Amino acid sequence: MATTPPLRSSVPPGLIWAYRFREGGEPEALRDEEVPAALESLEGWLWLHFSLTDNRAREWIAHFERLPVKARTLFQQNDERLRIETDCDAIFGVFSDFNLEFDGGGEDYGRLRFAFSDHIVISARRHALRSVEETRQALARGKPMPAAANLIEAIVENFCDGAVNLITKLNDDLDHVEDHVVADRVEDERRHLVPIRRAAVGLHRQLTSLLGVFRPLVNKLPPGELKFQTDALALRLDGLARDLAALQDRARLLQDEISAKLAEATNRSLNLISMMTALMLPGTLITGLFGMNAGPVPFATTAGGFWWVLGICMMVTVIFILLLRRIGVRIS
Repeated sequence: MATTPPLRSSVPPGLIWAYRFREGGEPEALRDEEVPAALESLEGWLWLHFSLTDNRAREWIAHFERLPVKARTLFQQNDERLRIETDCDAIFGVFSDFNLEFDGGGEDYGRLRFAFSDHIVISARRHALRSVEETRQALARGKPMPAAANLIEAIVENFCDGAVNLITKLNDDLDHVEDHVVADRVEDERRHLVPIRRAAVGLHRQLTSLLGVFRPLVNKLPPGELKFQTDALALRLDGLARDLAALQDRARLLQDEISAKLAEATNRSLNLISMMTALMLPGTLITGLFGMNAGPVPFATTAGGFWWVLGICMMVTVIFILLLRRIGVRIS
């Protein structure tokens, strides 16, 4: 059965919010009932943000003819590879972003799908995204967006700001771990280091993927209002990736030092146990001999025989210790 294309005069299904930007980029939040008329008007440009959990939103975007077919197809796919493409005076792609409920774990990242031309930006996501929400809040406070490209730049900049905050937090956590390692309190620090490394690995993967998207586009996007500052964004992402790589190196060194200190402590414990066992061998041998059920056992009938045997054990143990020191075995 053929699917009926959604009517352009109706409110787009799955729409989360809509903004109109008039001359100068002043943002204006649109009510749902105002969106159809705004779509028919060419005054300024629009930002429509959708939830991809609503299949009707996918269908609406699939029939939105003001975007090229290739751009519309992006919203129907489940491919989460980060990328930016151009086609017919439109730019579209997939970006990474923190989930809104991000808590520093390695898997708290979502995907923002977007497509824009001179007069409209269509974006969509499955889960609420932090940088997109921060951009919306900035618009609610009246931040101007002169062109559609500025909106994409703002989202990426907010993601970079979030990365800076996370890197700062991870460095502070590493400082705490390092203080304990220097003070030889390493018992629990390996457990504390695991979530730090997991978060660093997850963020580094997102940053390097985004950097791989922006680097090839430097000075290659079409001129005019569609062009955004890929060189500046690539430079900032590269700096963040370098900072995070340095943090990962530091975390690895701390983990190696913790492992070495734990191994050293284990060796000390084993050495102490081995030494105690060795020192008890002479006495154990003598008491074993005197404990045999074969007669006649020396001192069995002698008054104070127990103390004689104890004295012999102590004397043999002292001789054993002196022999060990003579051959170079350290006893401490």
